[in-house]
Amino acid sequence: MTSCKADWSQSGWELQLPSDNGAYSQGNLTFDSTKASACIAALQAWPCGTFGSAENQAIVSACAGVLGGTIPIGGTGCLSSFECVSGAWCNGGTCAALLGSGGSCMADEQCSYAPTNQPALFCDLYPAGGASPTTGACRAVLPNAGTSLCGNANVLDDLACSSQSCGDDNVCGDMKTNPATNICPGYLIGGG
Repeated sequence: MTSCKADWSQSGWELQLPSDNGAYSQGNLTFDSTKASACIAALQAWPCGTFGSAENQAIVSACAGVLGGTIPIGGTGCLSSFECVSGAWCNGGTCAALLGSGGSCMADEQCSYAPTNQPALFCDLYPAGGASPTTGACRAVLPNAGTSLCGNANVLDDLACSSQSCGDDNVCGDMKTNPATNICPGYLIGGG
């Protein structure tokens, strides 16, 4: 449990918090107390036993947008994309406009605003055959289906899925046991 808490206390569930703790002391974050209360309630209602993509999506939806940013596009000083206004990401200290569908990318935050995961785009870095990721392209999130590959042998990406659940077999929403690289490994997901 100690290890699990340490793993998720910094970036939050499904990357709902800035990964750089320095962002909290810079004065560039906004806080929505109503959304925070909804997020806490959703986390407290976390089901015991089977936990599938629908339950994951309920928590992610409740927690999206608790934090936001104030630095405009072109503004400098960001340590995290959470510090940028909606429609922007932190590119080496400067808030830049999201790349849009088809844009050349290396990370999801370049395609979709980190605090809200909107627009519903992800950085598709998954070469056929399980090769290591190189440069990807911003694409629409994938539905839950047998052909919606959200990763390969090297990388899993929950944000590639409309349910924000990339299962062990790299298929959106098809979670059997949650992979150790994706969540604390003690949890069993959707049918074991």
